[in-house]
Amino acid sequence: MAEVEVPVENDDGSDEGIIGQESMEGVEGVAKEVEATISVGIAVGVDLSGCEVVVKKSIEDEGVLGGDEKGPWIRELRCKFGIDFVALQESKSDDLSNFDFSKLWGNKAFGMEYVGSVGQSGGLICLWDSSIFDFNVVVKNRYFLRLSGVIKGSGKRINLINVYAPQGVAAKNVLWGLIEGELRSSSGLWAVMGDFNAVRFAEERKGSIFKNSCASNFNSFIHRTGVMEYGMKGSQFTCIRDNGRKLSKIDRVLVSSEFFNLWPDACLRALPSRFSDHCPLLLSSKVSSYGARPFRVFNSWLLLDGYEEVVRKAAMEFEFEGSPDTRLSRKLAFIRGRIKEWKTETDDKLHQEENLAVEEIDKLEQVMGYRNLNEEEEWVYVESKKVLKEAAVINDLEGMIRRFLWGGSSESSKIHWVAWDRVASPKSVGGLGICKLGVSNIALLSKWGWRFKEENNRLWVKVVEAMHNTGRCWDFIPTNNALRGVWNNIVKVLSRTVVDNMPLRRFFKGVVGDGVSVAFWLDPWVGNEPLKEMCPNLFRLERNKKCKVNSRVGNGGGWSWYRMPASSSELEELDFLVNVVESVELNGRRDKWSWLGDKKGNFSVRSVRKMMYDAADYSSLYVLKWCKWIPAKCNVFMWQAVMSKIPTADALIRRNMAGVEGMCSVCEEGLESVEHLFTSCSVALMVWNLICKWTHVQRFFAFSFKDLIEMHDHVGLKGKAKVVFQGIIFISCWAIWRARNKLKFEGIKIKVEEVVSEIKSMGFLWVRSRLKMYSLSWSDWCKYEIM
Repeated sequence: MAEVEVPVENDDGSDEGIIGQESMEGVEGVAKEVEATISVGIAVGVDLSGCEVVVKKSIEDEGVLGGDEKGPWIRELRCKFGIDFVALQESKSDDLSNFDFSKLWGNKAFGMEYVGSVGQSGGLICLWDSSIFDFNVVVKNRYFLRLSGVIKGSGKRINLINVYAPQGVAAKNVLWGLIEGELRSSSGLWAVMGDFNAVRFAEERKGSIFKNSCASNFNSFIHRTGVMEYGMKGSQFTCIRDNGRKLSKIDRVLVSSEFFNLWPDACLRALPSRFSDHCPLLLSSKVSSYGARPFRVFNSWLLLDGYEEVVRKAAMEFEFEGSPDTRLSRKLAFIRGRIKEWKTETDDKLHQEENLAVEEIDKLEQVMGYRNLNEEEEWVYVESKKVLKEAAVINDLEGMIRRFLWGGSSESSKIHWVAWDRVASPKSVGGLGICKLGVSNIALLSKWGWRFKEENNRLWVKVVEAMHNTGRCWDFIPTNNALRGVWNNIVKVLSRTVVDNMPLRRFFKGVVGDGVSVAFWLDPWVGNEPLKEMCPNLFRLERNKKCKVNSRVGNGGGWSWYRMPASSSELEELDFLVNVVESVELNGRRDKWSWLGDKKGNFSVRSVRKMMYDAADYSSLYVLKWCKWIPAKCNVFMWQAVMSKIPTADALIRRNMAGVEGMCSVCEEGLESVEHLFTSCSVALMVWNLICKWTHVQRFFAFSFKDLIEMHDHVGLKGKAKVVFQGIIFISCWAIWRARNKLKFEGIKIKVEEVVSEIKSMGFLWVRSRLKMYSLSWSDWCKYEIM
């Protein structure tokens, strides 16, 4: 592939000047940020002196590639729309040689070229499907990246230019001349796309100054080269800044007449912006239909609440009279339809807040096209963007955890053998016990809501009340929607997180003592709802809506109405209220709060997490009984193996891994699967025979891996002996797998005696230290005299 570097020159032929000035500003900006970061590190007790290169690299990677949300967002768009060519601007990284671009593309089957940034200014990236395009010419310039080659299959010549124009009017005019030269240098189809940093007409800019000279130069370039534009759908503007106050159409796709005539019905659409101030532009050359998509049920669906119930209910409700084969076909189709409906509803519930935020952003971006947003709309727009960023941060952090768990990293990917929903389920229901960050975040935020009610004399509580408990705020956890900040998010979490068909806020209940701090109408103290919701008609008549319980109960109590209750509904509510008041007796104890998610009424972050996990249905999962005296790595291995989620030949073939030999590498007598390797392989059978002789148990035969896991329940052992034997089975499976790996990857032949010796030595070390059998000697262990 030919590669050419093209300098940008000024009118006098020099390579510096206007563009060189911008370069220095970008470099100086990064240097200042590095210096500031090191200063902040020292202030918080982290010495980053000598780590300037690492800090600089980290700052530069926070552009279009390194952001918590932009990388996954780009990958999602590419996969969703089946995009064959991606052009990115503002990578803000000068060296991307070690970056894993598959994180943007979604797989390894792609080609890539890039132009590095200068400091944090600029940077261009092009990615393409290598089965569609074959590029053999690359022309690089700081402000554009040209790729030329052919479209495979048709053999048509195609030239694509990715543009990121500079700010200055003169510098842009120089760039137009260079791009014009490229357009005239080669035949074939042409498409020039990217951020041109210029508009053509005054109506393409709103809220900022229209520069007539800049537009004139740009229009002159378009007329000279004869390039054309498709009508853009989706939005009138492509760049949205300052919360919608500044709008412009500076991103475009310009194509040659040959390109336009070949695809006259192509559609250019501005997609909603999520994590950028620029809208992605999607050019689709044709409408493709690949027929009906096959219906698939994924194992992860089994973990979701209600799946089994939907299937059972659909099977029972189905009615059809006809031949058996037709009845079976219709019944499966009926169940499939119900599952699809259930999955759609479930996805909507799981991502309700994100979906609402997306809808709000899309609606408001349409409004921006013809008028300015009012104050309330601008607040909604900012908050919706914030919701998407918060969700993206959690997804990105969980992605890092998943990669680390399976031995991968940001530079290399590994097979994720078990679905994250299963991994993040409690051990007691068949998971690995790793808590989801979203669940932990909700539980930790809930703690602040609890502390707000329980620690009502603290200074921070008084500050929150002063800011949020306005005159017409009648909520037991007050919030002022006109203010932005952490407290609003905490209240939002308590209101929107639903467990057992109740929001978390419903699990707070006041326990009345002296009645001084619990609000009579606003706090939930009679049931899990405040009296203002149980008696709404009387609440409207109440003069002092924030009164405390002691002002309405006991000798000093009484009512304070705007008028006496008169209607039947008001009198009915009054009768209920009188009964409530008469049943309450005040005492000298301080009012306190009870958490309904705990039997003892005590709040804890753990109880919130447990409550959220308990609400899910895990009945379809096999629960492994972990052995406590062996290391976690052995237990995790057994947990994976019982699900056939270890890299046996059978598992790799099912995942379409190339170059995998199916035969068992240990005995070469059958397909290597979990069942074969541990229950029917000749080496495994010899190991189990020697284990039985050593432990003085009757020889057993396992027909499945689950039989092995549960063998300690069926060999006549009790108490500690039974626990020890369970660990020996787990260690033996671990040792057989280690021996298999040494044979496969190091060529070390398996000797059964050595495998059993390793089982004994590891078992002795762990049983003494972890089961605290300190008096056990090596000779007694070898004779298996453990009691």
